[in-house]
Amino acid sequence: MFGNYAANPPYLSLKRPISFRFMEFRETVSRLGLETFSEAACRQLFGVCDAGSLGNSEKELLLERCRLCLASAVVDLALRGSRQPPPHTPFDKRPSPHMNSAQTKFYRIWQETGGRPDKALHPLMKHITIFDDKAEDDDSPTLFYCGEDTVIARWMGLEWANAPNLSRPALPPSVRWKIATGLRTVMLTDHPVRDTVHVSVETLEGERDMTINRLILPFWSSGGVRHLYCLSGL
Repeated sequence: MFGNYAANPPYLSLKRPISFRFMEFRETVSRLGLETFSEAACRQLFGVCDAGSLGNSEKELLLERCRLCLASAVVDLALRGSRQPPPHTPFDKRPSPHMNSAQTKFYRIWQETGGRPDKALHPLMKHITIFDDKAEDDDSPTLFYCGEDTVIARWMGLEWANAPNLSRPALPPSVRWKIATGLRTVMLTDHPVRDTVHVSVETLEGERDMTINRLILPFWSSGGVRHLYCLSGL
């Protein structure tokens, strides 16, 4: 049942008018509390956060762009139930002095909102990646969103950023495993992780060695969906 929903959510059925499907899509986003994600995806595709002014063809593209994230959230809620910040989440811990200014701002938003995705994140979304909170043992989590000014998008190109999970296999398994390490720690502990990852990737300009400084934070939506938000710098 849930597998069929994940493959073909009702709002993607082309047999029904886009006006009805888009209304259902927005209701699903609201119910799951994933407005920050959908608004970021809309801005990345069309330059605006408000999807209400989009034409029908643009709405179809947005539905397709958000399908994997929403379907995964629906299935996860059905199988694991609502996720909320546990009591031990260290919202009162001071930010590390080693964070850059963007990471410090990101961390303070996380503290001030109690780990809820919020419109205050909008100015930072170009620099943020959003991952699922589960993964296979030997791989990185599904990548739902990749800001166009993130380290990986700058090296791999905007086309890569606009279809992040489809593009993810372009990264070697060894790179995906390194990316996954800090993310797994956040999955298990619900604590922030600041780490440094050294990788070599084949980019548009040839092979590049990169040292990436990451801040990874768990965010819980009002609908009980946990995602991992990552802000990186070189």
